Amino acid sequence: MKHFTALVCTIGLLIGAVGQVQAAAITTTFNSNNGAAGNMFNITTFDNVLTVNSMAFNLETFGGPHTINVYTKSGSYVGFENNASHWTLVSQSTGITSSGQDSPTLVDVLDFSLLANTVTGIFVTTVTTSGMDYTNGSNTFANADLRLELGIGKGMGLFDGRTFSPRTWNGTINYTVQNGGAVGAVPEPGTILLMGSGLAGLALWRSRKSTIR
Repeated sequence: MKHFTALVCTIGLLIGAVGQVQAAAITTTFNSNNGAAGNMFNITTFDNVLTVNSMAFNLETFGGPHTINVYTKSGSYVGFENNASHWTLVSQSTGITSSGQDSPTLVDVLDFSLLANTVTGIFVTTVTTSGMDYTNGSNTFANADLRLELGIGKGMGLFDGRTFSPRTWNGTINYTVQNGGAVGAVPEPGTILLMGSGLAGLALWRSRKSTIR
């Protein structure tokens, strides 16, 4: 009975861990009327640490395949549009083929984290081509985890490129919530593996204990 109780408690802990990892996404728009090489905008997070694991972009078919760079900076992008020293390259994806104008092109960016209750500047760019479509105007998109304040467009030349304002980035950010999550949220594969390994280990341990007796 003692071993059974320990097993139940451990299963409960593992299930609790699953509930703390929640996959989510936020989408702006895919209805462009302009474009250049990239966009800068701000992400404000709320109560949880978020890990970005993929993004979708509105890419032109010409000039590809594209290279997509993602930069971040602590605090707002405003005032740092042409100051490369304050930005960190967190992901570079090469050989990206557009799914077509105004259609999401999914890019498996390198994972990067956004701390809770912070503002992070984001710069996404096609680097050497004017291949990123966006929409004129300034817009805000938000959900329970974060708020996007959009933003500006950037021409070729990375931080030396021309700035076009205001411009709304067209795209999707896919992320996981690290410090929270709704009950019943779909777990990541790694979390499922963790649960399975834990249960298998407990079953083996109990079997060996029974054999020794």
